[in-house]
Amino acid sequence: MVNKISLSVILLFIYCHSYFSQTEVGPITTDRPGLGESSQIVPTGYFNIETGLNLEIDHSGSLEYYNMSWNNLTLRWGVFEEFEIRFAANANQNFTKNGNQTARTRVGLTPWSLGFKARVSQQKGIIPRTALLGNLAIPFGVSSFFKTTYVAPSILIPMEWDLNKVVLLTVNTGAFWNGEDGIPEYFSSLGFDFNLPKSTVVFTEAYMNMTNQDDFAPAFNVGIVKRVTPNLQFDVSAGIGLNEIAADGFVNAGVSYRISK
Repeated sequence: MVNKISLSVILLFIYCHSYFSQTEVGPITTDRPGLGESSQIVPTGYFNIETGLNLEIDHSGSLEYYNMSWNNLTLRWGVFEEFEIRFAANANQNFTKNGNQTARTRVGLTPWSLGFKARVSQQKGIIPRTALLGNLAIPFGVSSFFKTTYVAPSILIPMEWDLNKVVLLTVNTGAFWNGEDGIPEYFSSLGFDFNLPKSTVVFTEAYMNMTNQDDFAPAFNVGIVKRVTPNLQFDVSAGIGLNEIAADGFVNAGVSYRISK
């Protein structure tokens, strides 16, 4: 009972603080919940907390694979105009089932990452609003079975076009490394956000991972984002794989909160 009361008080504080905070920089913009990232930068002196749960499911013959991200946490701080620094961490669980038997369960911390996002250009005609996002996944202080041999870098270029007051087009392209060898994997995404009344956004997104061996994993997801105050929003989404290499599907839910300066 005490824990429930404490949680209620914390949520009430977040809601009230978010509602009454100054919002002269406009409402919160987040990198959740799509697989691609936004080109938006956290305003100077502001702090975004973005977190959520994700369950990914895949099948191979009689085996079922489950991968659960318990805390997909990203902290973003606007250091100065058009530049932010980022920290990300995740508690992960994966297990395999064969019929009613659970063959293996692993729970622990995955490599955490440090990174940045910097503005490259604002939208002007056909030139998109563009950013450069870099991350280093660091395998220190993590669970042994999720630990990689080396630091794993990634680089991504998010681009956005405001097609009109309702529709936003988002394109991502980039590469990342797995921390085990020097062979990069490539990522691309194409998404549309539809701004609806009452601070609601519906989005669709197609995305793909590809290796140098020409293995590619295309997938598609949809979701909804609800901003309940200028500094607080919730999201839910789900996706499906489009070939045998991609995971069969996932479901995702999260919350994001911006602390005003």
